[in-house]
Amino acid sequence: FSFSLVLLSFLSISSAQRRRPSSDSPSHISYNETALYAAAQQGSVEAVAAIAEAGATLDLQCGAYKETALYAAAQQNNADLIRVLTKAGADLEKECGVFGFTAKDIAESHGNTAAIKALKAAGAGAEL
Repeated sequence: FSFSLVLLSFLSISSAQRRRPSSDSPSHISYNETALYAAAQQGSVEAVAAIAEAGATLDLQCGAYKETALYAAAQQNNADLIRVLTKAGADLEKECGVFGFTAKDIAESHGNTAAIKALKAAGAGAEL
């Protein structure tokens, strides 16, 4: 794949797709999503790797629930995405959303064993 093609494909996602209001908010309120977050939401390992390699900020909170790309990967039980993001330097202990869950917290709450293993292998939840 070509980095420029991958990046262009995610940058060209329509505003309507990247700015989705939550179902309980007025339709005029929107929540911005980065190309990295959109790629993670779609499960695209190649796009996430290319965007991260290009220097994207990895830990921005996006969407209606203020999730990071790593959180989205953990929620989807996508161990490959988790490995790409943690190798690139994503913050394993970043708290997201209303409840302040980390990626490991959300993986555990969903019973996502592949995600839990990948996060633990990267050092999530390690005693300091």
